[in-house]
Amino acid sequence: MNAGDALWYLYAELTMLERRCSADPLMLELIAKMRENVNVVGELIKVPPPPADKMQALIEYISTNVLTSAGVPDQSHEKAPPPKNDKFSDPEQIEAARTVLSEMVASERFEWAAMIEDMHHRMNGENPFITDKQFRAIVNIGSRGKQGDFWDTLADEYPEAVAIAERAAENA
Repeated sequence: MNAGDALWYLYAELTMLERRCSADPLMLELIAKMRENVNVVGELIKVPPPPADKMQALIEYISTNVLTSAGVPDQSHEKAPPPKNDKFSDPEQIEAARTVLSEMVASERFEWAAMIEDMHHRMNGENPFITDKQFRAIVNIGSRGKQGDFWDTLADEYPEAVAIAERAAENA
C-alpha cells in the first residue's frame, strides 16, 4: 500500500466514523479535526480526497472485509431514529443537506467554512433540521465566489442532493 492509498483509507474510515457517531457532538468535533489533519497530509503529498464513488467503494470494502474479519459487527443497516415529522425535518432534505455539507466541508474551499461546518455539525446531531433559508445559504456559498466549478461538479456527483437543495433555496 502506498501513501495515497493509505490516505484514501483514512478518508473512508473518517466518513464511516462520522456516520456512526452522528449523534455525538464531541466525536463529530474530533472527527472534523482529524479530517483537517488528513487534508493537510493530502496537500503535502498531493493526493486529493477520493471522489464519492471511490469513497463509497472503500467504505463498502472496509465494512465487508476489514471490520467483519476483525469481529466488528456491521452496523451499516442500523439507522438513526427518524427525525420529528415537521417541514424542516424531512428525511430526504436532511440527507441531501448532509451530503452537500459533507462535500463542502471535505473540500475545505469555502470562505465561510465556519458557517458550513456549523450547519454540518448540526445536521449530524441528535435532532437535525434544515430550513429553506439555510439551503439558500448553502447553494449561494457553493455556487458563487472563488470556489470555481465546485457546484457543477457536486451536481454531477450528487444530482438528487443538489436538486433538492436548489428547490429548497428557491422556496426561501
